[in-house]
Parts: sequence; C-alpha cells; structure tokens
Amino acid sequence: MKVGIGSYAFRWSIGIGDYRPETPMGPVELLHTAASIGAEVLQFADNLPLDIASEAVISDLRKASLETGVEVQLGTNSLDAAHLVRQRALADVLKAPVIRIAPGAADMADEATLVQRLRAEGDAFAKLGCLVTLENHFRLAPAGLADLVTRVAHDNVRVCLDVANSVANREWPEATIRTLAPHAGNLHIKDYEISLDPHGVGMHIVGVPLGEGRMDIDLVLAELAACGREIDAIVEHWLPKDRFSTHDEARSLEVEWSSRSIAAFRARIAAASGRPSLDKAEVRA
Repeated sequence: MKVGIGSYAFRWSIGIGDYRPETPMGPVELLHTAASIGAEVLQFADNLPLDIASEAVISDLRKASLETGVEVQLGTNSLDAAHLVRQRALADVLKAPVIRIAPGAADMADEATLVQRLRAEGDAFAKLGCLVTLENHFRLAPAGLADLVTRVAHDNVRVCLDVANSVANREWPEATIRTLAPHAGNLHIKDYEISLDPHGVGMHIVGVPLGEGRMDIDLVLAELAACGREIDAIVEHWLPKDRFSTHDEARSLEVEWSSRSIAAFRARIAAASGRPSLDKAEVRA
C-alpha cells in the first residue's frame, strides 16, 4: 500500500473559499512538500485543479515527480465529457495511475446514461493505465455509490473510499467502510473527534491528526485486506480554521498534521502486518 497525501491536506496553504493567502501554494511546491514529509503519492483534487495549469507547470510537475519519486494522481469533481478529455491528457503526461472523481448532482441525474458513460470512461482511462475511482462525498451516500459501481461492472471503475465524509449522510465511518471496502480502488483516510460544546449546546465533529481521534484504522485495514486488493492510501485531515491566526501558522500546522498522520498510518499498517514501521523520510535522510 502506497501512502501519500491529497491536496486537501493543504487547503489553507492553497486557499479555499474566502480564505486566500498572499502566496498560495502551487502544484510543484506541493509536490516537493509531499516528498519532504515522506509521501509516496500526491493526489490533486479540485481545490488545486491541474486542468487550468499552464503547460510549463505540468512539465515542471512531471519533472519533479520523476526527481522525487512521488507519484501524481488526479482528482476532479465533474464527469463532463469534455472535461474528462483534458483529464485523460493530464493522466497521459503525468503517468497518473488513478483519477478520483467526486460526481456532482448534474452527473447523477440520469443513472442509466451515467452507467454507460462510466463504462466508456473506464475503457478510455484504462488505455492510459489510469483507474477511475468515484468518491463518496458529502452528497453521495455509500449505499448508492456501491450500487452504482456494481451496475457499471467495469474492472477499471471502482470507489474512492473516504472513511469520514459520509457522516454528512447520517452514516458513521464503520458502516461506510464495510459498505465500500469491497469496491475500493483508492482510500481517503482521516480522523475526527466529537467535541462537546462548552455551554452544553450540542456537539461538533472536528478534525484531528490521524490516530488521535475516533477513527478505527484497524477496521479500515482489516476490511481492505479481506477484499484481497492492494490500493493506495491518501491521508487527509480537517484542520480547523480556529487552530491558527496567520498564514505561516496554517502552513506549519498542515505540514505537521500531514507528517504525523502519515507516520501514524504507516505504524498501524506495520502493526497489522507484523513488520516494524519504516519512515520513508528518515530512510532518505
């Protein structure tokens, strides 16, 4: 299992919503940052879209990937046909083995047409050696996604299993993991804690570094192992905005949380397999 990060692990460094740093992190800088914390994989998502990057940036990104050994994967939130043509061109240039897609509401409107579209996209991306994975995002419930990929029935169309997103669909991670693990081709793993309001007014789900919250990492690994399929893991986190006051603090915390989360996940993988944990960053040093 290759372990890496996604661009959403650096949402504040890149900029999101109305939070825009003066010097946002770009694709090549993000890749070098990923390499510095021992990531083997970097998956770009729609918060840092590569389809609008210049040819020079894409060329530099490919060069940096070869120099560092960090594999580039793609991510987008649209199944628009013309958009995916551009994604295939990027997959070809960057030699991306995976594209993660979080379909929007418009993509899901006509399921019969969607099934045929996904089969065609499965064929097209397979020619490039790129696996298509569909993510259970906040609006796409696990059961519906499992049913969709079962109907598509294509070896090159699987699920990007996000262990925590589906809390928004009133489903706890344990149920999501068991539902989607048999269909998984990519993993998004993050951790969370439930924080009680100090005034007793309900509670909040807040992000914490992996291994420091309620996520059952051993269950994730066991369910994936039972399927007998080796997949790449993308470590993410929900760093709360109230944890920092300056952009420099935000960037430092994102590096720290990502590094700690990768190390924690590798340690759990090693424990599950009975092997000693090996930190890639320490080995390179």
